[in-house]
Amino acid sequence: MLPFFISRGGGVNYQVSKQDMEDTFDVPFRMCVKEGKVASVMCSYNQVNGIPTCADPNLLKKTVRGQWRLDGYDQIQNAMLFISI
Repeated sequence: MLPFFISRGGGVNYQVSKQDMEDTFDVPFRMCVKEGKVASVMCSYNQVNGIPTCADPNLLKKTVRGQWRLDGYDQIQNAMLFISI
């Protein structure tokens, strides 16, 4: 499983510009998902621009699943499956 994004401690709200996100922070993770064909990713427990990464549909659905074409599952899906059992 690939830990996703800035993996420092929870409860922190990082302010990141769209350009920095695309040009700096996304690059190594995009490479792992697209070129490494990872089976799953796990979001971090911090916030980016006031949005928790585990609850950010733009990050998880639009970017990771849409643009990067993740064909596996993310840790949020696993948690929701556990909660629904």
